[in-house]
Amino acid sequence: MPPIPGHSGTTSMEATVQLQLRAFRDSEDRKRRRHYRTCPPSRKCLKIHVGKDPKRWKGFIEDVTSGGTRLSFPAEDHPRYSLHESVHVQISSPYLERSLVVPSIVSYRYESVERATYGFEFTKRPADLVDIPAPLKQVFNQRRERRVRPAPDKPIHLTVTASADERFEALAHDIAAGGLSFILAADDGTLMAAGDAVELEIRLPCQAERFRARGILSSREQAAGGVHFGACFQGGKTESTAGLNAALTKYVRERRREIARDRQAPRTGTPA
Repeated sequence: MPPIPGHSGTTSMEATVQLQLRAFRDSEDRKRRRHYRTCPPSRKCLKIHVGKDPKRWKGFIEDVTSGGTRLSFPAEDHPRYSLHESVHVQISSPYLERSLVVPSIVSYRYESVERATYGFEFTKRPADLVDIPAPLKQVFNQRRERRVRPAPDKPIHLTVTASADERFEALAHDIAAGGLSFILAADDGTLMAAGDAVELEIRLPCQAERFRARGILSSREQAAGGVHFGACFQGGKTESTAGLNAALTKYVRERRREIARDRQAPRTGTPA
């Protein structure tokens, strides 16, 4: 077939390259999400600054992983970054011969009377973290308990409130003691983005009590049938969150046992 005037064979090649790059980024995102952020055992072993000289801010490390970190600053003196702003994060430690400067973006921010908290997502995974000593590597690669999916016949009902005009009913896609995810229809939650604060009402199966929690949206992705949101619970361990934490811990433990039993159960109807 003769070539189409005004076109070249590079068009399809460029499209293929774009698809490959997108698949690679999706794969990297999935790898990053496998590592759940944890608090370092000692802040003497790790220090994190943001910004560049002459003005740098030292953040209190809330949690960290090889994919990003969350830092808190005093409310009266913090960097005042906006969402999606590009930031250089500097990581230093006695275990490192030199500080690591990692390009990052602000993935969320939350301000209260006492402090301002920022989440920084590393846009380039530090290759140096592969060869760091074991004590420091454990800080970056620890994992928390994974979320579990509710049984189809026993869903977890949610009410998600982002503002007075944004209140949605949804089902939990997965859940753990530290957070959950859910899917909203494509027309719902259009103004919600990673970093936004939401109020959550959670109704667990076979329980009359309704638990309430404050969450921060940690992710927003297109999914089949709508938009998939991830949220982390905020507020720490207080009396108001103790009931929810205990109920979710028990639910996750029992659900994991159910999943294990289902996997071990012999399949019926298979030919001898």
